[in-house]
Amino acid sequence: MGLVSYDEEVTTEIPLTFLDDAGKDSVLKAVSNIKTGLWTNLSGGLFSALRLLEKLPSNHSNMEPIVNALDTELRLLRTKSLAPTVFTFGFGSAPDANMLTKIAEMGNGLYYAIEAAEAIPTAFADCLGGLLSVSGTGVMINKIYGNQSVAEHSPHKSYSILLGDIYYEETRDVLLALTLPALEQPVDSFLILSATLTYSSLPGGRHTTISSECSVARPTALAIPGDSAPSYEVDKQRNRVHTADAIKQAIAEQEERRFDSAVAILSEAIQQIQQSASASDPFCVNLVENLNECIMRTKRAKASGRDNKISYQSRQRSTHVRGTLTYSTTAKASTTKKFQTVSKSLPVQASPQQYCPHPPFPPPPVRSPNVHPD
Repeated sequence: MGLVSYDEEVTTEIPLTFLDDAGKDSVLKAVSNIKTGLWTNLSGGLFSALRLLEKLPSNHSNMEPIVNALDTELRLLRTKSLAPTVFTFGFGSAPDANMLTKIAEMGNGLYYAIEAAEAIPTAFADCLGGLLSVSGTGVMINKIYGNQSVAEHSPHKSYSILLGDIYYEETRDVLLALTLPALEQPVDSFLILSATLTYSSLPGGRHTTISSECSVARPTALAIPGDSAPSYEVDKQRNRVHTADAIKQAIAEQEERRFDSAVAILSEAIQQIQQSASASDPFCVNLVENLNECIMRTKRAKASGRDNKISYQSRQRSTHVRGTLTYSTTAKASTTKKFQTVSKSLPVQASPQQYCPHPPFPPPPVRSPNVHPD
């Protein structure tokens, strides 16, 4: 574990340290000595954390920037080959949810919006519980070949999908829309695509490659008309995709302060899911709960006049990035529960500055865009 603090200055409080008894004592002592500053030098904190992680022999690393201001370099994560997992936490109403979400998405992590001090233990428990139950990292379906090209995304009939990290016991679903060509005569097995999956298995970092093919029968006609009914599992995933699209559209509407339109989009998505074949499935029930949560946030935003209050974490859950509603595996749940138990026993003290929308101090000095703090 390593720990970097950042306010007016960036300080490496703890270099990369094994968490044995001595290491834990050092970390606890360092944490107790950290005091709240005036600024949030996020870009400096990210650079310093990357320098720490570059010294790590393992190929798996994670960072958790805790921010409540607007100082960052988004291109940092694009230019670094290290590709760490990055989680962001925004406290109170001041943070820019768009910026923090983009950072988390670039780092294949999650953004946690924390509006009250009481939510801090739960958010950190969920984050740390997930990190310690990762089974594979850098998972990518790097070759998908079909008999037909896929729109303009694949002029050579292939494309790649980065899935990020996978938890123990977790599954992911990738929906593909294919148009099959007409055949002169029926066949028992028709190859529609082949795929190759690559990932680094944890622990140990062993690089693994798995290949598979998908074929379907092409009869003259279906033996039973009912066989053409949509798959139950496919219906669930369609609901997931529709939920993600609806939340994305609602966010865009809310940013333009069209709150009623955002609520209408979310409500329509709920109605569509509730009328689907898989409506009673726990997965789809969670999607509806997620959408209802977004509706409540949107209504609160309309009443308070604040922007960007739809939960980006909700959107990430729906798109299978990760989240407690869609991927609460037993491995993650067990680890998360341990952190929640410890977190509840710790005192939570909120700094007045931390939740003040307009801090009572002058703005930070303007930095040259070509100069980055150490």
